[in-house]
Amino acid sequence: MGWPKGKKHSNDSIRKRSESLKRKHKDPLSKYNSQSYKEKLSKALTNRTLSLEHIKNMKESLKNKKLSEEHKRNISKSGKGKKKSDGFGDKVSIRIKEIWKDPSSIYNSEPFRRKLSENLKRMHKDCEKFKKSLCERTVYLKHTKETKDKISKGLKGAWSNKDSSFNSKEYRKKLCIVNSKKWLDEDYARKVALGLKLQPNKYEKQLQKVLDDLFLEEYRYVGDFKLCVGGKYPDFVNTDGTKLIELYGEYWHLGDDGVKRINHFKKYGYDTLIVWASELRNKESLKSKIKQFHFGQM
Repeated sequence: MGWPKGKKHSNDSIRKRSESLKRKHKDPLSKYNSQSYKEKLSKALTNRTLSLEHIKNMKESLKNKKLSEEHKRNISKSGKGKKKSDGFGDKVSIRIKEIWKDPSSIYNSEPFRRKLSENLKRMHKDCEKFKKSLCERTVYLKHTKETKDKISKGLKGAWSNKDSSFNSKEYRKKLCIVNSKKWLDEDYARKVALGLKLQPNKYEKQLQKVLDDLFLEEYRYVGDFKLCVGGKYPDFVNTDGTKLIELYGEYWHLGDDGVKRINHFKKYGYDTLIVWASELRNKESLKSKIKQFHFGQM
């Protein structure tokens, strides 16, 4: 005889039932550990869809429930080494997309989104802890080629779509602000330089030779982010650390006279000279310009 419909278990009854089930599951001879029972249970749960009301009730019951450390370890242990069935990831992805698209879903409710936003802000406040935690979780995570292609295709599609949030003025403005703040961190710049393995290009090498001919070992190349001046990274600096030289290419700096750059470095006590790549064609004229700058005659 089953439990009477509508009648609720007492806390004592729930505890006794839980203990009884634990004993049965630990017993190797119990029917709960037989292969036939496991297959039957798996079949019953396959393709089972929980109603929103069911999910809501489950969440309410678990809301104030705190898992013991032993319980957490058991959950972690039970999941280790288990392989997901083929197509499991796709099923989860499809289901999540359906839930997010459903206007009546709890994920689209104002309280949920507000809570999610608060949690993300809290995580990013303690940035170093968050990065360390994220790194520990993903250090052994390697995407397959198929996954990489999907991610690449998705991002390309988002950036090429004119209606995408990636192409909105608001998003680009925020991205610009975020990236500008990143470059204020010298460690970040050094890591980028290390990853890119930056080396002087052919024009920078030519200018370095001109500088060495005039003032041997007086100016050194720092265009690989070795010197940060208020979030900006100059190309050359003299040994006294008072003069900077910036090399501008006509293609990348078209319409830029360098005044903003000069004024920026001036705030930090640097005099700055702008040299255009085209000026390297006339070495004598360039040398005369650099001499005047070096001796403060400009």
